[in-house]
Amino acid sequence: MLSICFLISTTHGRIKGVEHLLMPAAEGVSYVVAWQLPAGEEAQYPLPEGLKNRDDVTVLRWNGKGLSANRNYALDYVKEHSLEAKSEGRSAPDLLVIAADDDNRYSPSDVQAIRSAFTSYPEADIIHFEARDYDGLPLRTYPSEPLWWTSRRRLFSCLSSCCIVVRNSPKLPAFDTRFGLGAYLGCAEEELYVHEAIVKGGLRCLYLPVSIVRTAKCTTASRLLTDASVARAKGALLYLLHGWWGAQMRVAAFCLRKPQISFRLRIQLWHSMREGIEYMAKNA
Repeated sequence: MLSICFLISTTHGRIKGVEHLLMPAAEGVSYVVAWQLPAGEEAQYPLPEGLKNRDDVTVLRWNGKGLSANRNYALDYVKEHSLEAKSEGRSAPDLLVIAADDDNRYSPSDVQAIRSAFTSYPEADIIHFEARDYDGLPLRTYPSEPLWWTSRRRLFSCLSSCCIVVRNSPKLPAFDTRFGLGAYLGCAEEELYVHEAIVKGGLRCLYLPVSIVRTAKCTTASRLLTDASVARAKGALLYLLHGWWGAQMRVAAFCLRKPQISFRLRIQLWHSMREGIEYMAKNA
């Protein structure tokens, strides 16, 4: 049976929401909680009782900053324990890993769907599933058929970390800490992660039209017009995928075609996306 580990990123008082993500204890299901909590604030944000007595829950407190760094901290913990088991001659289970957030909700049937998918597609290193909001509506516009991703076929418009499931492997990349909530480039860490896994790691990534999670309707990408860091991230990602001129042309086309926004917002969006291109050109 495939084991599944949920890597849950949270910060400060949001740790209370993690209790609602946990399912009843089940064989082969575990949770690693990366809890961003600066030293000295433990008394202000006590660990919830529901997380203290669960053998399947590991809580890691750390003083870092940023969602991508948080996820890397949890992912490194899982990798280290897998290597430790192998070095000691213990059998390490074939482990599936999901980078979840504290507002995601999974069910035992979702876990079964994940296991069934990886059993049906043993050649897949990463499978991207679908997500739905709390009302049961699709979170994004998803393709209707399974698709193998390549460097030329990108489904980045429908990516969400909570429905990306990966096999634990030394070839897995780290999340780029320049991207993600809390960074100058406020999103797109999932898109870059999958791109690097395919192009640099040589991993095989499959999309399946199967829903495995419920989550909040308002996502980071929906703040494109109101959060400059999100727009910068989109421009930076386009630079990494298509180079300087390719990114510039795509940014211009995107801003011109964006429906139902004022001229002022188009200029603001274009400016922020170009800032992301400039930043990445200097820091690539």
